[in-house]
Formats: sequence, structure tokens, C-alpha cells
Amino acid sequence: MSILRKVEIRAHALATEVPERVEEAILNLFPESVQKSITFNRSETEAHHGYRILILETKIKKKKHCQQTLVHLLEALSKSDKTFLMKSIRYRIDDRCKFYLRIDKQQAYLGRVELAKSSDMIRIQFDYINYTGCDPQEIIHIISDIMHKAES
Repeated sequence: MSILRKVEIRAHALATEVPERVEEAILNLFPESVQKSITFNRSETEAHHGYRILILETKIKKKKHCQQTLVHLLEALSKSDKTFLMKSIRYRIDDRCKFYLRIDKQQAYLGRVELAKSSDMIRIQFDYINYTGCDPQEIIHIISDIMHKAES
């Protein structure tokens, strides 16, 4: 049985963006019960043309919070995003049982969860662990189950 053991979230704050607003967009992706435990790591890098990019990252390792976050995000997706997610899900799970979502950063700032259609996104990585080996089909089943329960 696969267990969700870690969630990593990462976004870039460009030189034209207010980093605190990007942090707020990230926080909006978590259930309220999890938000208070979130802390951010910041690191800087330089873009191709020399302007500053701030990388904002956070991780959750508490299994209960990881599961609550996954459920919160999947339930918040629109019906069309859920359909697209299920059609593209096999490309979102790698051979190490990591499931990836890319959420629209501007919509997240407004409190909405939408799959990203541009490079202005928040990257989310869900790490599953299975002591008997990775089975992507099991992860697909878990995600599908959560979305079907949300529709009921």
C-alpha cells in the first residue's frame, strides 16, 4: 500500500512580484487547519537576463497534513480540470511514485485552485512511499478515488 509521506511546494517570485503575495498564493492551496504550520524557505537565483528570481519553497512531512492537502486540492478543482487531470495523470506520476500538479499562481492568490496553463505556476510534488515498490496504477487509483468521493 502506498502512503503519502511528503508534499513539496515551490514557486518563483519574479522581480516584478511581491514575494509575500506569492507566499499568500501558496498558503491558499492548503486547508486552513494546515496553514498555520507552514514555513517558507527562500533562495535567490538570477534569470537569463540578469534579473532576480526568488524561489519560495515549503514542505509538509506530517502524513495527516499531506493527505488533507491532497484532498483539499483535488476537491477544489473544477470538473473540467478534474477531467483533464485524469486524462493526463499517467504523465504526472514518475517511476519513483511522485505525483505532480502545477497550479495557476494568479488564481491561487485569488483563492481558486486551477491547473496551470502557463509558466506562471506553483509546482506541487506529492511523494508516495511503498515498501514493496512503486506502482503508478495504485497512485492513479488513490487520486481517482478522492475525486469521485468529492463528487458524491
